[in-house]
Amino acid sequence: STRPKLRPEPTAEPFSFEFDPDADDAPAASSTATAARPAAGRPADKDGYRPNDFSFVDEADEPDVKGWLEFSESRADARAERLRRLRTKLVAVVIVLALAGAGYGAYSLFGGSTPTAAAAATKSMLLFQLDDASGDSVGDALLVTNRGGAQDGSDATGTGAVVIVPAKMQIQSDFGTQPFGGDMTGSPIEPPADDSEVAATLGVTPDGDLTMDETTFGIFVDELGGLTVTTNTAVPASTADPSGVKQGNGLTLTGAQTVAYATYQASGESDSAQAVRFGQVVTALLVKLPTFGNAVTAQLNQLGLITKPSMPLSKLSPILAALAAQQQAGKITEAVLPLSQDGTDALNYTAAAPLVSKLLGGTMQAGASAGQAARVLVEDGTGLSSSKAQALLADAEAALQNAGYTFNAGSSVSEQAKTVVEVSSASQQSLAQQVATALGLSGSTVKIVSGLAQVDDVTVVLGADWSQLAGSTQ
Repeated sequence: STRPKLRPEPTAEPFSFEFDPDADDAPAASSTATAARPAAGRPADKDGYRPNDFSFVDEADEPDVKGWLEFSESRADARAERLRRLRTKLVAVVIVLALAGAGYGAYSLFGGSTPTAAAAATKSMLLFQLDDASGDSVGDALLVTNRGGAQDGSDATGTGAVVIVPAKMQIQSDFGTQPFGGDMTGSPIEPPADDSEVAATLGVTPDGDLTMDETTFGIFVDELGGLTVTTNTAVPASTADPSGVKQGNGLTLTGAQTVAYATYQASGESDSAQAVRFGQVVTALLVKLPTFGNAVTAQLNQLGLITKPSMPLSKLSPILAALAAQQQAGKITEAVLPLSQDGTDALNYTAAAPLVSKLLGGTMQAGASAGQAARVLVEDGTGLSSSKAQALLADAEAALQNAGYTFNAGSSVSEQAKTVVEVSSASQQSLAQQVATALGLSGSTVKIVSGLAQVDDVTVVLGADWSQLAGSTQ
């Protein structure tokens, strides 16, 4: 095959510039005439020009040269103006960033939360105690917060709880059976419960405790501007509180009035009634507290409060701030630990167990699980009148106590024909058989039922047949 011939590319004419300064129409002529060529001799530079191609600029007084120079200068001026504007913008940006950084730092310094402070949700528990002049704790509360976000406590996305412990609630301690709030005037002296007693009684361990005497607490309330409380009773005037407290909605109480109301228990009132008032004061306090840890620290420093080594201000303030934020956001649940109704001021374990599990995240231990005598909850399903049912319950109580078990009186349930003995797992079946024997029941009465009370080892439901089994008459 014949190879095609390549067409030669046209050769571009070299640029030439001829300038005659004596000719008026020289520029026009030179632009329309044949292009001036570079002088022969030295080859063109790399960019296509020779050194003498622009030698005409040395004649700066010539009109055409002057115009060319002015054009060049105008381009240089425009470039300089653009650079000046760019520098101005950069300076403005730097100033804005500096001001933003200063504001950010000031916000953090004076109590603001920072994005870098975000962390996973943290559960904290604080035992707050209000002591009287003798050292007895007249108000006790477990404060729990599940705080997320800012570590300084300002994030209210979590939830919290205030669980009031009646000061006269009986617990087991190294001193034997004693009130939770202690008895510093008795013999022997019984100090208020601490973290270890809380753990032993409720199955939860506080991270630390905060104790204030009545005088310090009153000053603290006054520094916060008083507390707003809906009082449920009037409190008579006293030496510590000459003005007394009225009953009413949304009253602003001074420090002295707050202490008087929180610790007041009228003649014949239950311990739980006073505990409820103390709980009202605690939640009112959280409403008035700052919601930033640094601000809480400033308040407590102003008070001159000396905290325990286990709970320094660096730990205490964020917890209180988180509780304040959650209380003000309506995310705090309040409760009072229930006491038994038999006048012994003993904790009602059966009623308290689900409350402790839900609000405190603990599992109460009693009876066999705590190394004590097995607890037997007895419920009334006989369908009889109250007086007759009480007599039958007394028969069951006597039989169980004689066998070495701890009797726990339960509530009335729906009537059923047969008496049953219930446990929550097969591992407790042997214990249930022993309880059935103590009550004179056959082994067939034992049932395995899920969802039973957490702190009772065995549950007995007395049926209509119990009156005959117990040897009682209707």
